[in-house]
Amino acid sequence: MRVSNVVSLCFLVTSTTDAFIINSNSRAVRPLLHQSDYVMEASMDYAMEPPRQEHLVTLLPPRTKMSKLEIEFRDMLEAMIFADSDMAAITDSRLRALYEGVAASYYEPSVYRAFEVLYEDLPPLRLAGRVIHQKLTSIMKESLEYKTSQIEAVQKFSSLSTDEIEPLWSLFTQMTDGRELSIEDAKTYLGMEVDELRGGSKGLTFEGLMFLYKDLPAEVIVDKFQEAALPSKSTSVTDQLDDKRRKHSERYDEMLVQFAEWKDFIPDGEGRRLDILRGCFVGSENPKVVEALKIIYVDYAALRMSGNWIFKLVSALMGRAMRQR
Repeated sequence: MRVSNVVSLCFLVTSTTDAFIINSNSRAVRPLLHQSDYVMEASMDYAMEPPRQEHLVTLLPPRTKMSKLEIEFRDMLEAMIFADSDMAAITDSRLRALYEGVAASYYEPSVYRAFEVLYEDLPPLRLAGRVIHQKLTSIMKESLEYKTSQIEAVQKFSSLSTDEIEPLWSLFTQMTDGRELSIEDAKTYLGMEVDELRGGSKGLTFEGLMFLYKDLPAEVIVDKFQEAALPSKSTSVTDQLDDKRRKHSERYDEMLVQFAEWKDFIPDGEGRRLDILRGCFVGSENPKVVEALKIIYVDYAALRMSGNWIFKLVSALMGRAMRQR
């Protein structure tokens, strides 16, 4: 599934960002929501946290006295953090960058807090977040099913065990950005003589490639894959961009440069707007967060509008902080 399908449904729900009021003289972003719409009773306490995935280690505060939306946001984010074995099912490098960016934001408390505030205070971004969560969940489910089907298909003609096939699958996903290894790459990097494939396919699936190696032991296949020295797949969003998208990429880079120039002037204090500001600065130095947000900023106009809005907010806060120095 193409990355463009992940957030294309978000356009209508995010295009109304301008309906929100930002009072530059106030301490908070003011959402057009009543407080009672999302705040839980302050006295409510959660004695037990919900079951967590075994690989999940949180640095976040306990689930006590959280609002309904804070709980929803944490549940969504934690549901999107997957073990390495599951991540290996995602064969598209740009999609994988999105999942990795979600995980990276979870493990950066300041970034997490900024996203949490935005999720609570901006209904358009909240609705977009729900759509993205549902789509990425669906993609992971389908990808895991595809991976399982490929491994089971290999086992029908191979004596290799699942434990032997799993590492080979991981190497395969590093060899190609997608579900097929092109015939050209198979010839160039594996030295294989493959001229025609059944059904006129232009590439080799994992099953197809393993069929050609079906008589070899696992360790020999591993050596062949590792020695192939295929060019590493780049997730950089600047690769193969058209002029319009390259312009957005350059604008995103300019904002990162601006954050670096502002770094020594970050104001002290408390408040929701300052939580957003601090999260932006921490996130701008986390490569996985930067990459994931850049993919979203470059590819999706509605979410790019939200990104520009947040940058304007940060610019206003930093302008005031620098004037006061």
